[in-house]
Amino acid sequence: MGIKLSICIPTYNRAKFLPDLLDSIVKQIDDNNKNIIEVVISDNASKDNTKEVIDSYRSKIPNLVYFRWDENKGADRNFIKVVELASGEYCWLMGSDDVIEDGSINYVLNFLEKNKNISGISLNFNAYNYNLKLKIKIRPISVIHFKENFILNDINLIFKYLFSYFGYISGQVVNRKLWNKVLEENKEVIANYFNAYVHVYLISKMVLKNPLWGYINEKLVGWRSANDSFLSELGVLKRMYIDIIGYEKISGDVLGRDNLLYKFLNEQILKVHVTSHILNIKLNNGLEYKNLLEVLKICFKYYKRYLYFYYFVLPLLITPTFVLKIIRFIYRKTIKKIVNKANKQDE
Repeated sequence: MGIKLSICIPTYNRAKFLPDLLDSIVKQIDDNNKNIIEVVISDNASKDNTKEVIDSYRSKIPNLVYFRWDENKGADRNFIKVVELASGEYCWLMGSDDVIEDGSINYVLNFLEKNKNISGISLNFNAYNYNLKLKIKIRPISVIHFKENFILNDINLIFKYLFSYFGYISGQVVNRKLWNKVLEENKEVIANYFNAYVHVYLISKMVLKNPLWGYINEKLVGWRSANDSFLSELGVLKRMYIDIIGYEKISGDVLGRDNLLYKFLNEQILKVHVTSHILNIKLNNGLEYKNLLEVLKICFKYYKRYLYFYYFVLPLLITPTFVLKIIRFIYRKTIKKIVNKANKQDE
């Protein structure tokens, strides 16, 4: 029997976090799955002791593949390389600072066994603080609040429910042969999507080719917050621009800009990602006047056709920070408590 599931980990300078991830994998390896799973790591020329960390796990992980670039090739090329190195029927893309929750590997294997020939799966996650000691509240993965596992075979529903979540790499499992086929068919243009979201482009094209996508509502991944490598390298504004420009280009190029689904997805990115970025910037970092004009300019360029921009995002941008902090305080003391109480009762 060949490899069923490759856990594919692109990494760069994450030596201090990799043990958490690799330990979470090691304790899930058992006699029943050790021959059908592998761990594949593509190191983007890390300057820390990543190689030494990986070497220390060779005796603990039966099928361990490690590759190191001679120079940093950028995140997108590394995402592609790690799947290229894999041999599994499916590849679980995994951020190198996240963890896999207990029992999750066998859960995914069982799901794949019951649902053959799917293009991939999106997985729910737990959010933790920086040291993974405390669970934190975070927005759900979709504007739709899911309560169970499902398989979707409708292109429109797959994109509506999950497109904005495809960017979270640790929450995606992909059919390797289909991924490689799509990559080969688009090799002449793939560099146009090297915006940290090349995997979103490839997954989107996979969905068009075989619209059969799964969702697992069980929280199988542990996401480490406050550790966005792109945020630290580029800054909060540039990180927001990656979402705005990256998602728009992918949805527009894949679906066509006259497509109603494209317009829906673009508005969803505005509501979910862009609004979150703006709130974070204003409440935690502040927004200087020149930067405010820059944000207004790019938001107007991409979202001028959406009413949500005018009645929510624009007021959010021009409202003084101290007023937003007062509103947040009142919200936390009133509405948020009521909502949290209602959610606990539903559970």
